[in-house]
Amino acid sequence: KIRPHQTKALKNWKDNGFNGIFEHVTGSGKTITAIYGICKFAEHEKTAVIISVPYISLADQWVDELKAFNIMPIQCYESSNKWFSTAEQSIARFASRPLDKSYLLVLVVVNKTLNSEKFQSVISQLNKDNLIYIGDECHRYAKKGGTSKLPKAEYRLGLSGTPFSDSEFDVEGNEELINFFGRGHDIFTIKMAMAQGALCEYFYYPISIYLSEEEYERYTENVGKIHLVSKDSDSSDLNMAAIAEMSRALGSAQDKFIQLRKLLRNEGMSGRSIVFCGDGSTELESLSLDLSESENKDRENANAVLQEQNIICNYFTSEESSKRRREILKDFTQGDTQCLISIRVLDEGIDVPGVESAYLLASSRNRRQYIQRRGRVLRKSDEKEFSKIYDFICLPPKDINKSAIVDGEIKRLIEMTDDSKNKDDNIKFIKKL
Repeated sequence: KIRPHQTKALKNWKDNGFNGIFEHVTGSGKTITAIYGICKFAEHEKTAVIISVPYISLADQWVDELKAFNIMPIQCYESSNKWFSTAEQSIARFASRPLDKSYLLVLVVVNKTLNSEKFQSVISQLNKDNLIYIGDECHRYAKKGGTSKLPKAEYRLGLSGTPFSDSEFDVEGNEELINFFGRGHDIFTIKMAMAQGALCEYFYYPISIYLSEEEYERYTENVGKIHLVSKDSDSSDLNMAAIAEMSRALGSAQDKFIQLRKLLRNEGMSGRSIVFCGDGSTELESLSLDLSESENKDRENANAVLQEQNIICNYFTSEESSKRRREILKDFTQGDTQCLISIRVLDEGIDVPGVESAYLLASSRNRRQYIQRRGRVLRKSDEKEFSKIYDFICLPPKDINKSAIVDGEIKRLIEMTDDSKNKDDNIKFIKKL
C-alpha cells in the first residue's frame, strides 16, 4: 500500500501527460512510487521502461525493489557480455507483442552504460510512443547538454531529493531539466515527510571545530586566488582548483578527529552509523577512483578513532569494487559491522537501512550534498525511534573574530536546525557564532 503523498505524486504525473519531476525528500520512497506508477501504466498496454542511475550499488537496489513487484528487469551494467544479447532478444520479443495487451519490459542501466554506443543501439529498436524513461538522481543531468543522450521517450519521470540548484550560476541547468522532463513538478519536503510519518525525526548536534593557524592560512590563501580570477576570464579551472583546496583545508581539519574522539569516549556510538569524510567531492565528479592523499589520511584518522573505541567499521569509498561494496552493505545490514567510513559515496540514492547516526566530518557547503547525507539516516526503521546527526562545524582560530568561514557554515546550520527536534538549543549555538 502506498502513502498519500505517493498517490498525489502519481496523479500529478498523470495529469501532466506522464511527464515531470518528483522532488521528494531522500528516504520518502521515490523508488516505490515510480515502480507502482509504471505497474499501473502497463495494466492495459505493453510498456517498455528504461531506468537510469549513477551507481551500480543504486542499480542493484532498483533491481531488488522491482523483483519485490514480481518484475525481472534486464540489468544493463558491468560487462556488456552479461546483458547485451538478453536486452536485444527481449526488445525483439517486446516489439512482436500486441500493443493493447498488458506487458512490461524494464531495463535498469547505469549512466556510464546509458551513454555507450552498444546501449544506444539496442534501445533504438524501442518505439518511443510506448516507452517510459525514469532518471534517478536526475539532478546529474542539470547542465547544458546534460539530457542530450537520454532516451527520447514519450513519457518521462525525473527523481531527486534536490533536482534544482538555488545558485544563480545554474539557471541553465535547471532549465535543461525542466525542458526534458516537463513542468509537472511534485514536491514532498522533509517537514511534510516527518509530519506524515514517512521519515523519522532527528536530533542535530553541531560541534565547534577550530582550524589551526596553518589550516586557516591554507584556506585564506585559496580564497585570495579566487578573487584574482576575473569574472570574464575563462580560467574557471583555476577557480575550481582553489575551491577544492579550500574544501580540503576544512574537510581535513585535525580538530575534527580530536572532537570525534572526545565525543565517542563520552557518549559511545549507538546503533549503526556512517562517518562522512573527505572534501565533499563525489565519485562521479572525480577524475580518478583513487583517493587523494588527504582523503586517505582522513579515513585513516577516522578509523584510528573508531578502533580506539572498539567499534567495528568498514571503509565504503570510491576505491572499493562493486562486488566489495555489496559485501560491505550486507555486513552492515546484518549488524556484523557497526559503522561505515564513507568518502565520495553514500551521498546519493543508496538505501542503507537502519542507520541511526551520521557524523559529518566532511564540511560540505553544497546544499544538495548535506541534504542527501541527512537523508541517509532519516529512513524509518523498527530498530530506531529517532536519528542523530553530529555536524562538525569549522571555525577560524579562536583569536580571529570574523571570517567568511563562519558565513559559509551558517547556511547549513540554519537548515539542519530548522527541522530538528532540539531546535531551540541549536538556535542558541548559532547566535553565539
